[in-house]
Amino acid sequence: NEAFTRNDYCEIKISRWLMRAIEANEVVSISRDYFRLRRPLERRLYEIARKFCGNKSKWQIGLANLQDRTGSNAPLKRFRLNLREIIKADVTPFYSFELTSDDLVVVRPRKAHPTALSPSIRIPDWADEKGREIARAKGWDYHALQSKWLAYANEEAASGNAPKNAGAAFVGYCKKQEKLR
Repeated sequence: NEAFTRNDYCEIKISRWLMRAIEANEVVSISRDYFRLRRPLERRLYEIARKFCGNKSKWQIGLANLQDRTGSNAPLKRFRLNLREIIKADVTPFYSFELTSDDLVVVRPRKAHPTALSPSIRIPDWADEKGREIARAKGWDYHALQSKWLAYANEEAASGNAPKNAGAAFVGYCKKQEKLR
């Protein structure tokens, strides 16, 4: 008795708006760290930052407009307090938030710190910036590109083939991906 049967194919129906978004390359990836966020408002702020700030150097919005985008029905005073708590905790992946005295919310991508693969391997800032440029020019998700390279480099390092120049290896990987797509 075989409890499961194997399917040779699967058909999935998706809505027209989702298909249009996929075809227009308007779907963004979500960091794994997103799922570690505890508050629904933290998650929604990450989603908004991911969509509107992306890889731009900064994006800003008025507090009341941000409250509308989040769907929060809390009084503005309470929303401001919640946002200040989130800013103080500073756990939003890849983005930092700032609330100015005139209720303007400024969102910036976090400056990537050199990423450690092992105690001796780091992606220097210049390579990180070059990788971001390549990803931005092609409309790719930089974080996904970096994550793939980190997984590859970790495997290589574990087998004793660590790159001698992690920055050059990372930029080379980004350029190679550019040719493969």
